[in-house]
Amino acid sequence: MVEQTASSNLVAVDVGNSRIKIGIFDRVAGSALTQPVEVFELQIAGRSGRFNATELDLWCNGNVVAGSKWLVGSVHRAAAQQLISTVTNWARRSKFNCPIRLLTYADVPLSIRVDEPARVGIDRLLAAFAANRLRQKDRAAIIVDLGTAITVDLLESDGAFAGGAILPGLAMSAR
Repeated sequence: MVEQTASSNLVAVDVGNSRIKIGIFDRVAGSALTQPVEVFELQIAGRSGRFNATELDLWCNGNVVAGSKWLVGSVHRAAAQQLISTVTNWARRSKFNCPIRLLTYADVPLSIRVDEPARVGIDRLLAAFAANRLRQKDRAAIIVDLGTAITVDLLESDGAFAGGAILPGLAMSAR
């Protein structure tokens, strides 16, 4: 995981199948789960991954400070690439150094007990990481995430991610 200092901001990005959610955090402190000080959301136009880059530029102008570190968790490659390109261009124009890191399973401090960890969506692993920080020690946990898809995953009693299932989301099921 990328370490944060108290003087730098963290911009956490969740690139899903249908929208991008961005949160700015003042700092990551110890084991506390903190709330973002600013949030922003963009709709993604289907498989193309396109979104309104001008909206993101304007939001960055008013909210992101020089030196902010960006951590991007993405299940949509095209949208993630457009986001990285948009932020990189914005930072260059603003003369800001804003490092961007696209997270992989290797960045998540979690034991992953599946045959191919690289094939598990980063959204599922990050949800498991958060649940691991909240669950009672020596108790298993089930994580259910409802979005474009519904995921159901298992954390074993020792905190290891044991996999799960992906189901159609509510809108897809209704169609």
